[in-house]
Amino acid sequence: MASSARRDFEQKIRRSWDVPTGSSGKTVGVRFTLSDSGSVNSIVITRSSGDDALDASIKAAIQASAPYPMPSDPDARREARSVNSTFRAQ
Repeated sequence: MASSARRDFEQKIRRSWDVPTGSSGKTVGVRFTLSDSGSVNSIVITRSSGDDALDASIKAAIQASAPYPMPSDPDARREARSVNSTFRAQ
């Protein structure tokens, strides 16, 4: 349940992500935490792309995508509150 929620979160972020020109093919690792209501509590770049604009753009996309639809099941919601993802610029 939580893994499908995380997948939904990642798809929502990708739709909001305004990838900077010239960043295609670069990857950035990120960890973000959410509240029970789906708002963003924190965002940490865990693996920089080496491109400050790209790193900033994924943080902006995560913020812009909030609030996230949280699972109704309490255990799944607790698991879904912490997300580790890697995004590749297309």
